[in-house]
Amino acid sequence: MKTITKIALKSSERSDAEQIGTEKALPLAVNPAEVRHAAVDMPHLVEAAFNLFVAADYLRGQFDSVCTKHGISHTQYNVLRILQRAYPEGHSRCEIIDRLVERAPDTTRLIDRLEQQGYVERIRSLEDRRLSIARITHKGLNILDEITPCFESVWQELTCKVSRAESLMLAEICEKIYAGGYCKEVRIEM
Repeated sequence: MKTITKIALKSSERSDAEQIGTEKALPLAVNPAEVRHAAVDMPHLVEAAFNLFVAADYLRGQFDSVCTKHGISHTQYNVLRILQRAYPEGHSRCEIIDRLVERAPDTTRLIDRLEQQGYVERIRSLEDRRLSIARITHKGLNILDEITPCFESVWQELTCKVSRAESLMLAEICEKIYAGGYCKEVRIEM
């Protein structure tokens, strides 16, 4: 990841040919020659993608720092927010998975840890005894109340760096990226 960061941060000092990723910078590359050729055709897109990775890593670091100070991970925070929106009913594990910002490899254990910390409780569904519903507890609601003001400083810092118009444009671009589907003119087969 350090290679990607260097490329993204120092791209203004390099020519287009030098901005092309290396085998280390593009770990998903099947054939480095094909990737280099594709990168020459779209250096602006490669640079934008790398900068998106760097920005996402920076933001994750900011959010991880806040969550760690409160004894939870950012993924646990995400689960608590999901359950807060469903309070007092709760959600099944599958419903939580569908709503996660980032996919967690083992959501059951994630919920187990939140339950052990007293932030979540599990109840059996009345309609289907096999179905377990996770519900946020008062302690879980309290931790969210503690964390929310801490995130305000992160949002304030971003507000100083990115205008409202830029935020809206960034959101629109990101939605295009993760919307799915392919544009036949731009698709690269590897």
